[in-house]
Amino acid sequence: MPLAATVDGLVQTLIVTVLLTIVPEQRRKRAIRRTLELAFLNHHVRNALTQMTMISYIADPERQERLPPPAFRKSCSESRTTRI
Repeated sequence: MPLAATVDGLVQTLIVTVLLTIVPEQRRKRAIRRTLELAFLNHHVRNALTQMTMISYIADPERQERLPPPAFRKSCSESRTTRI
């Protein structure tokens, strides 16, 4: 019977090792997924805040004069997207 006890001990050790490996890995994956989701939401919040800020410029004629003309904004955005 000592062989059966040894095998049982090895099986239990293997099970515990697998569980101790899987649990931290699942936590790591969950943390990565949550970080990516927060980055995605942050992008949308930033865009919404920019639009809300810009609406005050559109509503105030004095501030509108300080904005660059639409052609200038378009050429700037095109130059940013052009890659060499």
